[in-house]
Amino acid sequence: MTAEEIFEELLSMTKYNRGLSFTVGRRVWNRKKLQYTLSIFYKNLYVIHSYFLVENGLEVSRGVDSSYNYFYQVFGDDKKEDIEGIVKKWNGK
Repeated sequence: MTAEEIFEELLSMTKYNRGLSFTVGRRVWNRKKLQYTLSIFYKNLYVIHSYFLVENGLEVSRGVDSSYNYFYQVFGDDKKEDIEGIVKKWNGK
């Protein structure tokens, strides 16, 4: 899934209609390693940060972090696993 598709899906799951935004980044560590990041914010406050690391064309690691207070404020108590599953589908585009 692309970042835009993920953002639209997460937007439909929030309690709020406005204030949610995202950024996508790509960082080169050396010639072999690339890190892709997807960060989602609510009113410029960090809510979710997802990344994956690619080395020599193969995915080495993937992770999702969330800000505890803002995550539950925006998405609610029972959606953590669902949202992390959606964010992990991100393909770096």
